[in-house]
Amino acid sequence: ALVCLVASFPIRTYLATHETYVVVNGEAVNKVEFDYQYNLTKNNYITQYGSYLTYVKLDTSKPLDEQECGISDEFDTWDDYFRDAAEKNLVQVTALCDAAEKAGVSLDEDDQHEVDEQFSYIELAAKQYKYNSVSKYLQAAYGNGVTKKVVRHMLELSQLATKYSQQQYDSYTYTPEEIAAS
Repeated sequence: ALVCLVASFPIRTYLATHETYVVVNGEAVNKVEFDYQYNLTKNNYITQYGSYLTYVKLDTSKPLDEQECGISDEFDTWDDYFRDAAEKNLVQVTALCDAAEKAGVSLDEDDQHEVDEQFSYIELAAKQYKYNSVSKYLQAAYGNGVTKKVVRHMLELSQLATKYSQQQYDSYTYTPEEIAAS
């Protein structure tokens, strides 16, 4: 039984990184990418609202799928809430990246530098939290199977989505008269 269990690890890893877990805007998202987005969303929420977590009945020491969501009747558990939020984030990023591609927008050297800088913050966090490798930190922070390659890919998608969104925002111009009339 132990041999079968150990032998199944490479198969599970392969499936988690190659098999479609959810489809977002017609794009396949694997389990590892979804877990990254889920944990990023959860971690950002906890960081942003850390001092209010007890008020919304979120205990980070307990499984999220066993805790009632204290901020919305739409979701039974915090796990449901974060799954939904992760999927919505993936929908938004995917739609913006698709639009960017159709508009011929891609990442340039400055954008890649921004991705590199974001990744360096992750490397710094790994050192600050005393992980002996960035890979071990990524596994702990974002889930099993999340690698440097996955994180860089997700950061690049996020950077492209942000770039395209900002370009669209900047393209809207209004005269003072139009602003006054609204």
